[in-house]
Amino acid sequence: MIQALVGHFNYLKQSKPDTYVAETLASKELFSLLEARRKAFWWKPGRYDIEVRLSSPQKFNVASGKFRFDLTASDVQLLEKNISTMEAELRNIVSSNLPDFQAQPVNWNWANVDVLPANDA
Repeated sequence: MIQALVGHFNYLKQSKPDTYVAETLASKELFSLLEARRKAFWWKPGRYDIEVRLSSPQKFNVASGKFRFDLTASDVQLLEKNISTMEAELRNIVSSNLPDFQAQPVNWNWANVDVLPANDA
C-alpha cells in the first residue's frame, strides 16, 4: 500500500508539479493506505506471549527467549489513537514538499507494559 502511495506521489510530482501535494493528499492511494491500517489494527485486550529467536555467527546462550505482557482495554484504546496520528504524520510528510510548510505536531501513543519472562507467569 505504501508503495502505491509513493509511486502515485512521484508520478504526480513529475506530471503535475503545481498541484501534486494537494492531489496526493486527496488521492485514493492515501485513502486506501489509511483504510487498510484502520482495518489491520490487531491489538485486543489480553495476554500476549512473545518468543524471541536470536541467531549469530558466534555461539551464545540465551537463558529464556519467551516473554509475556498484558494489554488492558485502556492500552488498546490508547494504541488505536495512533491510526489518526499516522494520518497526520503522512500528511506532514507529503506536505513537507510545500515551501514554508509548518508540520503539525505528532505524538505517538505507547502502551507502557511490563514485559516479563514467560516462566514467571
